[in-house]
Amino acid sequence: MKRLIFGLSLVLSLAACSEQKPASEKVSTEPAAAPAIAVKLANEKDPSCGMAISPDAKDTAHYKGKVYGFCSESCKNEFVKDPAAYVKE
Repeated sequence: MKRLIFGLSLVLSLAACSEQKPASEKVSTEPAAAPAIAVKLANEKDPSCGMAISPDAKDTAHYKGKVYGFCSESCKNEFVKDPAAYVKE
């Protein structure tokens, strides 16, 4: 049973990695910067849930050259699935 679960998770991971997006639409969840450097966020409210966020939000994602902050990791993960649905041009 453990092998089956491991095998399925491996297949799903590989499938997720194979989805390629143009460089301009790729989303990065790497930290915006070292904690000592202030980063200007593109938003004041969480694009996923609408909750106000602090300027030093730890959960961030990069999309189309901007850094977006989130109130929680789960909101960031929702955004990363389809950022175009949350960002108005």
